[in-house]
Amino acid sequence: MVDSVAHHAERRLIVIDDNRNFQNLMRTILRHLGFRSVEVFGDPVAAKAYVAQNHIDLVFIDISMPAFDGVRWIGAVRVDPTVRNRMMPIVVVSGHTSRAVVQAAVNAGADDVLSKPISPRTLHDRALRLLDRPSRYVERANGYVGPDLVLGPRRLERVGRGARGDNGGGRRADTARPALPGFNVPLKTPEADMTFLD
Repeated sequence: MVDSVAHHAERRLIVIDDNRNFQNLMRTILRHLGFRSVEVFGDPVAAKAYVAQNHIDLVFIDISMPAFDGVRWIGAVRVDPTVRNRMMPIVVVSGHTSRAVVQAAVNAGADDVLSKPISPRTLHDRALRLLDRPSRYVERANGYVGPDLVLGPRRLERVGRGARGDNGGGRRADTARPALPGFNVPLKTPEADMTFLD
């Protein structure tokens, strides 16, 4: 697994979540997978200032945060000309992934939505997919730069399957494969269930 991210090791990733335990968990998993530069933020406003000053390659963000929710953050970043890399993929990672939440995230410019609890394998697969095969991005007259919203319904269904953890075959993607090497916790155990972090 680590070999598969070797060519992305120097990519810069950020995690935005108000829960310090989840921040640390995401940083640990991403670094274990081979990503060397992983910054975490509990304050979305500080994270927005950071992406204006630094070229970021991939963002993981929670939806439910005090003062500045994830959907608002995504929408603000997608139209802000001061952001260094407006074509950075943005992945929502949340315990709240109803159809309405997924729709709002996609409409704001999220590339993908993942549901907590999240397995290391799912995190690995989504990060590589977005870094190796980025979404089709557009620039609109209103200043929006991000995934093509015209592809909405088809993209919404694909993202919705991912948010539900469905791998397309009707079973949860996280339970379809064994745990990653180096992670001794099976993918569906109380220890791996992170829903309490929301």
